[in-house]
Amino acid sequence: MASSSQRPIRFCFYWGGEICFDPQGFVFYNPQHPQTTLAVRRKIYFIELVAKIYKLMQLDQNAYTIKLSVRNPQTGCATRLMDDDDLQFIFYWAEQMPTFEAEIYIETEEIHLQHSHATTSEIECHNPYEHQFSDFEPMPTYEQHEGDDENIDDSDIADSDYNPNSDISESESYYDSDHDSDEYSEPDQAETSYQPVDVDSQWHQIYPPTAFEWPYEIGNALTYDATSRGYYGQHMTVWNESDLNITEGLLFPTKQLLHKALRLWHIHHNREMKVRESKEKSWAAICNANPPCDWRIRGCKRSTHKMWEIRRMGECHSCIRTAVDNDNRHLTSQIVSEHLIEHIRNGPLFPIKEVRTLIKNKFDIDISYKKAWYARRNAIDAVYGDWPTSIAELPKYMKQLQAINPGTAVAWRHHPQSGSDTTIFGYVFWAFAPVIEAFQHMRPVLCVDGTHMRGPYKSKLLTAIGINADNRYLPLAFALVDEENNDSWSWFMTQLRIHVCRDIQGICVISDRHKGIINAMKNLEQWKEPVAYHRFCLVHVRANFTKKFKSHV
Repeated sequence: MASSSQRPIRFCFYWGGEICFDPQGFVFYNPQHPQTTLAVRRKIYFIELVAKIYKLMQLDQNAYTIKLSVRNPQTGCATRLMDDDDLQFIFYWAEQMPTFEAEIYIETEEIHLQHSHATTSEIECHNPYEHQFSDFEPMPTYEQHEGDDENIDDSDIADSDYNPNSDISESESYYDSDHDSDEYSEPDQAETSYQPVDVDSQWHQIYPPTAFEWPYEIGNALTYDATSRGYYGQHMTVWNESDLNITEGLLFPTKQLLHKALRLWHIHHNREMKVRESKEKSWAAICNANPPCDWRIRGCKRSTHKMWEIRRMGECHSCIRTAVDNDNRHLTSQIVSEHLIEHIRNGPLFPIKEVRTLIKNKFDIDISYKKAWYARRNAIDAVYGDWPTSIAELPKYMKQLQAINPGTAVAWRHHPQSGSDTTIFGYVFWAFAPVIEAFQHMRPVLCVDGTHMRGPYKSKLLTAIGINADNRYLPLAFALVDEENNDSWSWFMTQLRIHVCRDIQGICVISDRHKGIINAMKNLEQWKEPVAYHRFCLVHVRANFTKKFKSHV
């Protein structure tokens, strides 16, 4: 099982209501039920979180701004959520509290454009404050699968024997000075007309006055105001995923988004690149054809606005792409999964064949079965949560079962290595209240068996089924265990007697010839004759007989 520092965090998003206070002064949202929830991986960038929120709310990023706050679980007050540093507090709370859920309160405001010529990807910065991006790298994918290397960022870095006959020299193509050219010269005072950020009085009522104000209001998730020191009023073009054009001077909040933009650009142009250099403040790539053409690109991280900028870029590829198949290495399973989210929301049963057909129609690229499978898995994890998240939700799920169905029986058995601070899952048993009551009036016959569970964890599902007067089957009890053995079956049969069968005598238990079941029926006092009788299932007996004496039948 993944540790608490690896598990994604459950984000609950609230909007459409209002932020209120209870009599003790603690903040809460009305209505108290979230509009939606999402399992978010740790160390997600703030700009990526904002993009997800715009998508969840189905808002036009050019027509609305959003303001975010998160409920502090330690103080019960609302804390402003403005940048990557604020997200770090959410990750810290999640490490301290395994059951922590981030309650994100969202307020929207319609944008009244003052410049009719402004576009989606071109903005004019009027903000007198500076927004700093955090320098931490994003967390790698939770589980890397063998043979799925295309998911690893910068995994296609080229060898060091790069052809030096390039029209871009090192000194010319990479520099990080803020005063080395006229393109970032300070504008005249008359041309600079920024407006101070106006904070709503409503926010001052929710948050007490502090030493700082809102540094900016969030506009387009990928094109908000990230200004240079002292250079207010200049035009800055920030990459927008809806626009596939890549030009010199284009800005990216992170190196990962720069790499993603180039991947999408190459998918669109049916070409391939390989990364020549990937350092803390520089990134470069060249053509990956055989033989390669003169296309190349270089970007660097600017110290003024902390964003990545394309400094040099070739016009277009002049190579002729020769490929054995119609696949593209830049169309990774992670990128494919982003186009499956809406389909997976309608149900996780989205066949691999339909995934491949969808991508073929969208990109005119034939992806492999393996890539389609991993893409669907990533999309399911993004919508419904991954395996660690699901296991972590089991206690809450069981409590909800008992709350909605009073009388429902739930029993836990934790791993021996569990401590006072960390609980490790071992076994869990549950039986619904209506079937417990129904068995008191049914035939005293039980069928018990176990089956395999799919997923990354080794687990089995043990079941007990009853038969009513109409010869209909009724599931009575379930248990999740690691293996079918003497220990797990003895524990399951004990819980079955305590919570379901109770004091009913003369019960006939039908099963296969598993040694764990036989051992439990022989050694547990509450299941010995004449309290209960054990008989073998003839279907299993026949299957075992024909399997062993196949050549003689």
